[in-house]
Amino acid sequence: MGLCQEVWLIRCNTGLFIQDFLVELIAREREEALKLYASSYKPENLSNFHKDHLASPVIFLRKWMGEGFVNSLDLPAVLLIWDQLFMQNWNRNVMESFCLVLLMLLKESIMAANDFPAIRQILLSGGYHLLTADIQRAWIHIQQGGLLVDIPGMNRLRQRQVHEVPPRLQGTSVTEDFRKILPFGVKNIVLKIILTDYSDHLNAFLKDFDPIDLLLRLSVYSGDVKFFTKKSCLKPILLEQINKNESINKAESFFLLNFNELFEFEAIDPPDFSSFTKSVEKPYLLIKAFHSDGEQGVHSLGWAKIDAFEQEARSGLIVWKPREFSSLLSFHPGKEPDNINECTSSISGSGLNTSSIQFTVYDPTKDYKRSINHVDLENGKEDPSSVPAWVKHDESIVLPPPTTTQEPFNLCIDALHYIPDCATLVKVSAKILNPGEKSVSEIVVFPNIYSSARNPVFNFCQQLNTEDGKVNVNAHVLFQVTTLDPDSGNMAVIGNCMLRLFNNDGRLNVGGFQLKLRTGVPNKKLQTLAPPDLLKYPAFPCCSLLVRLLPPTQDSVPMASYTSGYYFTDYAKPTRSELKIISTFQKDVLFPKSVKDMAEHIMKKEQSQGIYAKNTDWGSLQDTGIRNPKHIKEGIQCTRQRDIPLTVTSGLQPVASKVSETPLKDWYEARLGGQKLSLEQPSLPHCKVHHAVRYGQQTGLHVRIKQAFGLQDNGLYVNVFSRVLKGVQSMQLLETPERWGGDEKLLTRQHDFTSLQRSPRWLDPSVVLHPYFDDNSVLLVQVLGMAAAYVPHSSSDQRGHVISSNGQEVELQPLLGWTVFPLFDRHYVNSGIHSAPLFQGFLNAVSLIIIICYLY
Repeated sequence: MGLCQEVWLIRCNTGLFIQDFLVELIAREREEALKLYASSYKPENLSNFHKDHLASPVIFLRKWMGEGFVNSLDLPAVLLIWDQLFMQNWNRNVMESFCLVLLMLLKESIMAANDFPAIRQILLSGGYHLLTADIQRAWIHIQQGGLLVDIPGMNRLRQRQVHEVPPRLQGTSVTEDFRKILPFGVKNIVLKIILTDYSDHLNAFLKDFDPIDLLLRLSVYSGDVKFFTKKSCLKPILLEQINKNESINKAESFFLLNFNELFEFEAIDPPDFSSFTKSVEKPYLLIKAFHSDGEQGVHSLGWAKIDAFEQEARSGLIVWKPREFSSLLSFHPGKEPDNINECTSSISGSGLNTSSIQFTVYDPTKDYKRSINHVDLENGKEDPSSVPAWVKHDESIVLPPPTTTQEPFNLCIDALHYIPDCATLVKVSAKILNPGEKSVSEIVVFPNIYSSARNPVFNFCQQLNTEDGKVNVNAHVLFQVTTLDPDSGNMAVIGNCMLRLFNNDGRLNVGGFQLKLRTGVPNKKLQTLAPPDLLKYPAFPCCSLLVRLLPPTQDSVPMASYTSGYYFTDYAKPTRSELKIISTFQKDVLFPKSVKDMAEHIMKKEQSQGIYAKNTDWGSLQDTGIRNPKHIKEGIQCTRQRDIPLTVTSGLQPVASKVSETPLKDWYEARLGGQKLSLEQPSLPHCKVHHAVRYGQQTGLHVRIKQAFGLQDNGLYVNVFSRVLKGVQSMQLLETPERWGGDEKLLTRQHDFTSLQRSPRWLDPSVVLHPYFDDNSVLLVQVLGMAAAYVPHSSSDQRGHVISSNGQEVELQPLLGWTVFPLFDRHYVNSGIHSAPLFQGFLNAVSLIIIICYLY
């Protein structure tokens, strides 16, 4: 109530309208109120007693409640509130909570009002302009213990922009009190951390210490106020490790880690986090490194304070924008001090025993476009990294005349669109199936290493049906796309597709085709396969192959522009779900930009795991100027994935900053089996469809409780309550400002009353949860029941009531059963329909750990 009262006291021109508050007057003095109502609302008839009460903002809230919000909100919103009131037996707290929700949703409009008539208009009719979904979201937010300060931002139709200043503060200094922090990001983090101890404590700590489990936490501060925090999600790459004992009592360990992640922060408005009247000090960035062993807790290994912002005047306001720079700073050991605000950034020295951190601060709003060399972007050809989700075929495009089965033709493999997150490097194998005759051609194609990693381009064209290998009218071409699995490092099949070369009249199927990849091949001879044989297998989401069949030409015909509508795309039209997935692919900034970036990333990863000798054909790298695997290892050590070359920190000798193109291509081809046809390896596993998209907290995951089986008790009204139990890695992480990663829970409400009592079904739609990614996070499911019966009222027009079977007040029965489900499968959501046994008895930590270990 303080919000309205504060605004009220500074307003003038307070004119009262008795007819607005008849309910309030009747509640106080019925007879006198009726007299006033009968006197045509003359202001002189209004006593001072009533003026005092009608001049209070509480009068509007009483009007809302007295009228059941009927004259204050739109009908869907009124029904929402009444539903809650019915379900909670017209509890007064429900009414008050909704009043508080409406006040906070209207907060910015109230703060922008200049006098009483303006406020009256807002509080009497402003609710009509609120979206029911916003009211519902704010109500749920309150019920889950959320902060009131978050509710104004839930009003999507708010009139006042975030950067505007409330009228009551228009006389204050905007440049001192309302400095918005613009979006910024941090990338290319390389951490050199040295752990030193003069006792056996370090040796005990390092015994189970894995450096790739080290995590970074980046926080934005202003003074002592923390605005936002992001934690690393991917494991770093260990570039170097040295363990040594300098003396009898002193141990020292050196680690060089590369965090191949982008930490991007959205715009931060200080008034959303702190008091409006508090002056915002210059913000700074704090990077902390820590390690969690799960048993002994979290170990703080070091910190660095970064002066990452500078002032800029924009549209009459002073804002903080990111300083775009790269630097090398000292990384201080241990936990950050309490007076961190008084510390300054320190440039790293060149001492070998000094920990340091290298990083780049950048502006993510700028359009960073990589120059893609060796990719022909002329003739209107689009950037392959910005491929649209789908383009309809243009019927007006004129195709060349088709050839016959007696003439040669060109088969062109152009590009792959939207390879999944579970794919890395790809190759395409093709085999001409010539029924009744031997296969005439086998093709293996690798992409241009400078093309997009998500949408690789091949630019391959080969002439077929020559004198050496004729094909008949029933010939087909079978394509198979293989990749390296990012988790196992083994080869896997993304999918297969087929294309008939000629029509029934013996004419070439001229044109471009977009073919969806299918997730299987029938277990029969390849020569007898036909395109319908693949239709029984599901399509791999979003991924498709672009090919062309053309008459022979003296010069190769460049790849057609996909946006021109050249390709026949009707059979590859994405579904609604696929469009959502493609949208996430287009926004993913962590996926390597080019095939070259992806190859360098995998080379460094395999180097850090010591598996080069097993997977690399070193004989193919002889003519590179690097004569042995040791030198290649050193050359790769200083490569990186992003724009700015990696500068080697002190203690390392700099070598070549990039791997040249020739050895990289040779390694790429050798790593994917060279020219060996993948179709001849039937044992290759297929990529899992459920692993097409890595988990992202912003997207979240959908959970739906469907049915329980074999419950022991009859006559119970059964519901299921579920909540996310965080794993060790995310246990200490705080809830985000979007209310993600906190107490994520759901409750079934809609019963299928045709189901059996011992096997109840629920019809609730799926609920979106946004937990932190953690391999050990699980969904705890608890089955609850109560012996409830509905007793109708003796009068047919009156509402009955619900009692227990013994006539007493309804109470929950002891827990009927519980179980847990893993949420994640490596970096992916554990998708699918899952069943698990229900466990009875008291739920404790020991039994829970046993079940979780069993599931994993």
